[in-house]
Amino acid sequence: MPTAKLSVVVPAYNEAEVIRSCLLRLTDEIEAIHEVIVVDNNSTDDTRSIVDEFVADNSKISVIVEKEQGLFPARDTGFDSATGDILARIDADTRVGDGWAAAVVAFFAAHGDDFDGGTGLCSFYDAPFQERFRRSHDEVTAAMQAEPESPREHNRLFGSNMAITATAWRAIRTRTSRRHDVFEDLDIALCLKSTGARLGLIPGADATISGRRFRTGPISQIRYCLCDQRTYEIHGLSRERRGAILTMLLVSLPLYAAMYLPFRLYDPATASFSVSALWRKNRLGVRAHA
Repeated sequence: MPTAKLSVVVPAYNEAEVIRSCLLRLTDEIEAIHEVIVVDNNSTDDTRSIVDEFVADNSKISVIVEKEQGLFPARDTGFDSATGDILARIDADTRVGDGWAAAVVAFFAAHGDDFDGGTGLCSFYDAPFQERFRRSHDEVTAAMQAEPESPREHNRLFGSNMAITATAWRAIRTRTSRRHDVFEDLDIALCLKSTGARLGLIPGADATISGRRFRTGPISQIRYCLCDQRTYEIHGLSRERRGAILTMLLVSLPLYAAMYLPFRLYDPATASFSVSALWRKNRLGVRAHA
């Protein structure tokens, strides 16, 4: 796929607090991007006016509206409207790293005949204890870049930082779930893998995202974690579903419990902990309505 065009789809619902930073980073990468499509999913805050500023300044950025509420319809509308050969999807709180777009294009140029999708590594930009993760990500990226002819396979896609080929999307378009209680990125990955598609890690396509998921209440977090095993269930993958339940009980929920208070107390503006941060507004955007 040597001349592939990269389309980037950004679903957005009431993301005024974060979408400017997201689009600024994409603008920095715009030379390697064919188009950026923001899908406004019935925002009632200033999301649309912020996006319109970028649309007015850059012909590669556009905005479309999806009236059906939720991440699934917003994603589908964005992917269906895209004209590129590679369809990337990020969240409105994603901040792509330097060289992100070029890394995505290069991955599919080199491996597009063998890989139908890929995902980049992510860490949090507004949470504590991230330095170790970023160092480990740098090590993984360096190791992959040292062996570019041997890409690493990956079983999942991460919706905040993922890309698939347009051909792969068309092949699974009618097979993806429309349920609001499953993980849409895992659903796409399982649909692709059921066709024999291969997924990989994309070296150099790193990004940072908000840690706001860890700042939600326990009921919301439990409902979120249950989406994982439910996605495997609707695909008839009983063994994987059992594994997801064990991971939720032994890893995901204990990690959330351990991280909840530090994440709530952390003030990214000062890079320190503050009791006043407990009263910080915590929006989940379009994912909360998916």
